[in-house]
Amino acid sequence: MKRPLVESEEEKQSTQLKKRKKYDSGSTSKSPVPPREAPLWLLNMMREMNGYEPKLVIEKTLFKSDINRTLGRLAMPTNHVVEKDFLTATEERMIDEKCRLKTSDVDVVAVLVDPLHRKWNVVLRRWDMAKDSGNCSSIFVFVKLPLRFSSSSLAECKRRMKRPLCKRRMKRPLVESEEEKQSTQLKKRKKYDSGSTSKSPVPPREAPLWLLNMMREMNGYEPKLVIEKNLFKSDINRNLGRLAMPTNHVVEKDFLTATEERMIDEKCRLKTSDVDVVAGLVDPLHRKWNVVLRRWDMAKDSGNCSSIFVFVSTWNSIVDANGFKEGDPIELWSFRSQGRLCFAFVPPRRSSLCSGQCSSAL
Repeated sequence: MKRPLVESEEEKQSTQLKKRKKYDSGSTSKSPVPPREAPLWLLNMMREMNGYEPKLVIEKTLFKSDINRTLGRLAMPTNHVVEKDFLTATEERMIDEKCRLKTSDVDVVAVLVDPLHRKWNVVLRRWDMAKDSGNCSSIFVFVKLPLRFSSSSLAECKRRMKRPLCKRRMKRPLVESEEEKQSTQLKKRKKYDSGSTSKSPVPPREAPLWLLNMMREMNGYEPKLVIEKNLFKSDINRNLGRLAMPTNHVVEKDFLTATEERMIDEKCRLKTSDVDVVAGLVDPLHRKWNVVLRRWDMAKDSGNCSSIFVFVSTWNSIVDANGFKEGDPIELWSFRSQGRLCFAFVPPRRSSLCSGQCSSAL
């Protein structure tokens, strides 16, 4: 040992001064990198997506292996990551578990957005690679990259980013002044007072009397109007066996709890998940069924995505019991009974309403 185990105050100050000089003059690769300001196009996109906490993950030049269609992955060495705290503790644990166990079906699925507002789902993983020296190097990788995310699309993104701001989709700054906020609220209020019924917020409807009486018998509460629609031919097609409810036509969108939304989202993303939201469905004749509620996301040619809620499982039995026909108008309501999600609908009035049997009890 060249120095005594316990340093004097002067030695401590001298050591700290040497470290500080080394940091001030030293190599940029080892010194901590101050946070970069996010570019304006990203801030505006975050505003549209209600995003927060922008962090620079990496700056790199694409290698030949990054655009190799056979490999199909983007490599990001962990020692080149700029702001290393871009993952939450849960995401780090999931990535570590996937890296160690290999066979684990736990994956971190993220959304990748480009300046043209195109969106993809990507899987983020970490690969640990042993070296001959006995050390280990790690890289983050995007796998299951979409084919459209190619060098040509990146070049188009760069051209789009170089355009003047007035020609891009971002029209307002991220932070609005008080006057701009008041002006925006005034425009929204005028549009609501005078405006289109399709875009304006819909005030809560009063639940029909038969539903209130049924809820009283079932100790139900919180009635919400989910959707009003005319049945399409596909809704009564026995081969399809489902009722489609476009999410943008849902009237009161808060009919699901946070847990139910998470379960539906997990089922929609993972496909193989055995988690389902099973709800009760009741008609005015007090016949009851169990239905499975799911969400289907469908990509469009424009790159956007549309979503629909669907009833599956016992829908054909419900169609037979109520004698549904193409073009029939129905109202679908939701309510809670002892915490469980339930639905009730008003079928069209016809004599065949009284036929059919209940297929399963709540």
